[in-house]
Amino acid sequence: MGFTVARYFLAMTAPTTPAPVVAPAEDVRITPYDQGMEREVYAVHTAAFRDLWGYQDRSFESWAALTVRSEIFLPELARVALAGDTIVGYVLPHDQAEPGRLYIGQIGTAESWHRMGIASSLLADVLGAAGRAGYTHAALDTDADNPTGAAGVYAKVGFVVDQHLVVCRKPV
Repeated sequence: MGFTVARYFLAMTAPTTPAPVVAPAEDVRITPYDQGMEREVYAVHTAAFRDLWGYQDRSFESWAALTVRSEIFLPELARVALAGDTIVGYVLPHDQAEPGRLYIGQIGTAESWHRMGIASSLLADVLGAAGRAGYTHAALDTDADNPTGAAGVYAKVGFVVDQHLVVCRKPV
């Protein structure tokens, strides 16, 4: 009683093979993640998500503990997009309890690089690497009303909706 719908989310999955092929934007290269990049990835993440629904401002240490320093983080499958020496996008995957299934914990693109195929090329690269590493599927969750059109980007590289999730709220 008293609950109202606050937001809708989508749980999506994609096979890792055959991996889609999506070339990065001109003058952008996709490269494996390196631990020395963690603060710059955090800065891109914070800027990319700050204005989105449900964003939680976290210190670097708190964010890192949940992402790039987590026991389930898979740095060998993580990727960043570089324009020159500047990180303009990233994908941070995590291992799931379900064998053969990779979870895309975070994906983000610097705002000035939106709609240039950065996220698609990063995801395609991660899917290919995950398939070669023995993962059969990748999963992620997204806000159905994300103003960046994230669900469409994910669909472009083979993700399909498995579940519709509803977040409800109740005033206290």
